[in-house]
Amino acid sequence: MDKLTIIVSVLSLLVSLTTLVSFFIKARKRIEDDATEETEEKTKASMSLDYIKLQNETIIAGNRNIADKLDDQNARLTRLETTVANSHLAELPSRVAACEESVKSAHKRIDRLHRKDEGGI
Repeated sequence: MDKLTIIVSVLSLLVSLTTLVSFFIKARKRIEDDATEETEEKTKASMSLDYIKLQNETIIAGNRNIADKLDDQNARLTRLETTVANSHLAELPSRVAACEESVKSAHKRIDRLHRKDEGGI
């Protein structure tokens, strides 16, 4: 074989090997980049979920505060209803009416007594 043919063959082999090595290096880089992008997407999704969880917990805490305030108001309203029921406010209109009748009757008697003192009937 000729020296030139051997040199060309060796150079061809080196170029082929270099091309293969380059191909595998680029393939590995693509895989790593894809994995990095996937990791970044997972991280973003995880951060979004964490933010949503935090907002949800904040809303739940606010709802608990509102429920506690409503429970307190219900307790106060129940106490007030009990106070009103115990004070017999429902009887007041009839008692006021009876009082008015009694006052009218008393005025009539006073007027009669006053007329008797003045010499009337």
